[in-house]
Amino acid sequence: MKQLTTALASSFLIAVLVAPGVNAHVDASTNQFHQTAEPEWIHPDWSDPGAKLADVSFSGVPITEVANQLRQLFTNAFDVIVPGVSQTEPTLTADPAGINVNVQLKNVTATELFNAMNLAFEAEHTAVRWELTMNGSRPTALLRALPSLTPPLTPPIEKKPTVYFVGDLVGEGDHGTMNMSQLYETVSKVYDMAFGTDKTNASQYPSQTEIKFHVPSQLLIVSATPDRVDFVLQTLKALRDKARLDNAQSAAARATEK
Repeated sequence: MKQLTTALASSFLIAVLVAPGVNAHVDASTNQFHQTAEPEWIHPDWSDPGAKLADVSFSGVPITEVANQLRQLFTNAFDVIVPGVSQTEPTLTADPAGINVNVQLKNVTATELFNAMNLAFEAEHTAVRWELTMNGSRPTALLRALPSLTPPLTPPIEKKPTVYFVGDLVGEGDHGTMNMSQLYETVSKVYDMAFGTDKTNASQYPSQTEIKFHVPSQLLIVSATPDRVDFVLQTLKALRDKARLDNAQSAAARATEK
C-alpha cells in the first residue's frame, strides 16, 4: 500500500512539474526525474532575437505572408523555411497556401509568437508545427508537416465504361417507340438534367463526353463513374416501364375499338 501511494505521488508530481511540450523523462536506473530546458520543437542552440512586439494581430493571414512579415519585424535575425507540397508523397504534407494564421498577441518575443501559432494550429487541427532549429550558424524557423495529422486524400473515382443493349427500346418491338437517335437524345437530356454542365468546360454537357451510341448494334456506351452508370441504368428501366405502359394502353384502346 505504501509503495502504491509513493508511486501515485510520484506520478502526480510529474504531472504538475511537466509543462506541455517540454522534454522530460525518468531515469529507470536512479528513479530520478529529469527535465530539459527547451521544448522538443526548440533546438538547444536557438537564440531568440530578444526584441518584443508590442502588438501582433494576424486574422486569416496566409502563413507564407506571416513568414515574410516576421523576418522583416525581427530584422532578419532568423531565417524562415516554408516547404511546399511533396511531389512524391502529397498525402504526407499540408499545402502552405491553404494555411491561415489567426492570433492576437501583446508584448511577445519571436519564440512566444511561434509558440502561439503552434497552439493555434493544435486547436484548429492543422497538420503543421513551427520548429525553431539551426541551419549551421543561422537560427531558422522551419514549418514542419505532421503526417500523422494529415488526412489522407480521397483518390479520384475512376470512370468505368459500360455497355447497354437498347434494341428493345427502339423501333416497333414490345417496348420500342423511338429510333436510336431519339433514344440517345432522351437519355442524354435526362442525364444532363441530373448532372449539369461539365465544370471544366461550361459549354459542354457531360453527356457529350460520357454517353455514346452505336446504331448498327443498338448499343449505348456509358463511360462514367459508377453512380452515373447506375443512373443511366435507372433511366433505361424507367423508359422500359413507360414503353410497357404505353403499349398496354394502346392494346386496350385497340380492343375497345373492336
